[in-house]
Amino acid sequence: MSITVDQLSEEIRTTLENYNKVVVDGTKQKAKESMDRLVKQTKATAPKHRPRYVNHISSKQTRNDNFGAEYTWYVTGSEYRLSHLLENGHAKKNGGRVAGTHFIKNASDPILDEYVRAVEEVIQNG
Repeated sequence: MSITVDQLSEEIRTTLENYNKVVVDGTKQKAKESMDRLVKQTKATAPKHRPRYVNHISSKQTRNDNFGAEYTWYVTGSEYRLSHLLENGHAKKNGGRVAGTHFIKNASDPILDEYVRAVEEVIQNG
């Protein structure tokens, strides 16, 4: 197949648009999968002495456009106040300190690494 010089720019534009769609759709899918895993993992590793807290762990999509999607991990209801205290620890009423569990960081770090690798794969195979 041969194309003229006039058709070359149109062919390049079409190819790049198709590549862009594949990459954006792939990264959106990987973002959703990663967030679902993060919610599941944090629910599994959250301190068990706070069952109400565990039940309120959730996520939501905060952006979805032609450039990608964004998700936010959060805790619903009034239980959200515990996230910082459980993660980082806090002072006790009569002195001393309760150590943080770092369950959010421990769950998110490996999932974030997997997400980055998955996005790189989507870009390379796009």
